[in-house]
Amino acid sequence: MKQPEIIIHHSNELNQLLSRSLLSISREGKIKLETDKITHDKKLTWEEQLATLYYDCGCAQGSMGMIFAIVSILVWHRYHVEDFTFSITTLISYALVIAFCSFAGKFTALFITRHKLKGLVGKIKKEWLD
Repeated sequence: MKQPEIIIHHSNELNQLLSRSLLSISREGKIKLETDKITHDKKLTWEEQLATLYYDCGCAQGSMGMIFAIVSILVWHRYHVEDFTFSITTLISYALVIAFCSFAGKFTALFITRHKLKGLVGKIKKEWLD
């Protein structure tokens, strides 16, 4: 399957990168800057940074949140429960905590990435217009 490619011809078109939904499905792709106002090396670096930030899904941070929750639950359970048995209510509670931590990690990462993308777009626009 061919990777999606976004081609930016004018600095104002960079704004389309900021309108992407946080829950977008596509996780890979290329972004090309079509301009002669920026050096080739800088253009390649920025294209790579833009693609990394634009297509970030937050999965790594979501899995770190899940691992944190599992370890925390096991440690808490070990020191606060007499025996190491689990009731159905306890298992459901733990599953909800794990899901919450996973989603919290994922969406926190997505918001941070969106903030970094905004900063990079602003930096590129400024240099493009100079």
